[in-house]
Amino acid sequence: EQVGMHHDGMHFFPIDGRHGGGRRSNHGLLVFNNEYIDAPLLHPNGPTTLNGLRTSAEEVRKEINAHGVTIVEVRRDRFGDWQVVPGRYNRRITAATPMQMVGPARGHALLKTLHSPNGTATRGTQNNCANGYTPWGTYLTCEENYLNVIGRAAGDDEQRSASEIVALKRYGLPAGRKNPYGWDTPDGEQYQRWNSKVSGASAAEDHRNSFNTFGWVVEIDPFRPESKPVKRSALGRFNHEGAWPAPAKAGEPIVIYSGDDARNEYVFKFVSDAKWDPKDINGGTAMGAKYLDKGKLYAAKFNDDGTGQWLELTHGKNGIDDKNTLYPFADQGDVVMHCRLAADFMGATKMDRPEWGGVNPLNNEVYMTMTNNSQRDGEKMPLNAANPRKGNTNGHIIRWKENGGQAGTSFEWDVYLFGAR
Repeated sequence: EQVGMHHDGMHFFPIDGRHGGGRRSNHGLLVFNNEYIDAPLLHPNGPTTLNGLRTSAEEVRKEINAHGVTIVEVRRDRFGDWQVVPGRYNRRITAATPMQMVGPARGHALLKTLHSPNGTATRGTQNNCANGYTPWGTYLTCEENYLNVIGRAAGDDEQRSASEIVALKRYGLPAGRKNPYGWDTPDGEQYQRWNSKVSGASAAEDHRNSFNTFGWVVEIDPFRPESKPVKRSALGRFNHEGAWPAPAKAGEPIVIYSGDDARNEYVFKFVSDAKWDPKDINGGTAMGAKYLDKGKLYAAKFNDDGTGQWLELTHGKNGIDDKNTLYPFADQGDVVMHCRLAADFMGATKMDRPEWGGVNPLNNEVYMTMTNNSQRDGEKMPLNAANPRKGNTNGHIIRWKENGGQAGTSFEWDVYLFGAR
């Protein structure tokens, strides 16, 4: 009977969207992310600890359930006031909700856990920042700072392969990193999964791969409360700020832009193999399988002359394979799971925290906010035309126009606006 904590990205789905497009503005489903928690606000006396360890499973469970996504039906009455409408649509999707892994990473060896020995399922979504929505009527929630809830034991590198160590460090989880929330210290498997350490004879007997189950875009059907959320791996794994769709056009691919919201990370684009058919409106996550499970993932390279290229991140192309000396990519599931490493290898442009984005529906220009980057020192992290300010405490907005349509592989760009104060 409660919404989650600390709302971020949200979308309003008109109630008549159950049967197509949807036009009503006075009655619908408000869907919003619950990005993080403040433990002192949840627990009147603060979190219960002993020798620095969380001892109350009840408190930790409350924090787990305060993360995720809230769906609430709302209606504006004749006086102009908004009211919550009790009913079947109202629900919470939390850091414990069962979910399916789909797309090229489904069933991957690096997704196998005690919970899902075949690597096809997981539990929960958390640290959800911005969002997206689809032309077929579903909500895309995006996992950003998932490092907030994951730890890894000291000495764990001794149990890992060289490639695993490379990947874990690139994604910010070195051995000995403590779980910031301490969710992994109460007794019980549901809490031990928050430490991505090797403790069993195989991945199917522990949670060594739990870290890899986060950092994805999750698709939710707000009008089908019985439906299970799905993690769409084809869109890549990183600190997803959001997933911004270009306007859907009949006979053309679905195009979704994403920012990796961390210093010196990348702008990504997904282009579906399937072409949009307006008859698929209100098709739910079945349409997500059609449009979001197969396609090409790209990382952006911003050249200093105002041109740019989308660098394809596909296994078997351009040296992205198991012989790669930076990281041996076993297959496409490995590529999308570690697309930062693929983008590193391809020479994509490291940006100043790519955060919120959007596509102008009138001319299809794309905008992406670079929030800030204190690490842009001009030496270890050189300046370039797309990130021209040392320190860059106030950020800027990049604008680009695709060549040859939204699915094109080149573009023209400029700095639309510099932040200042």
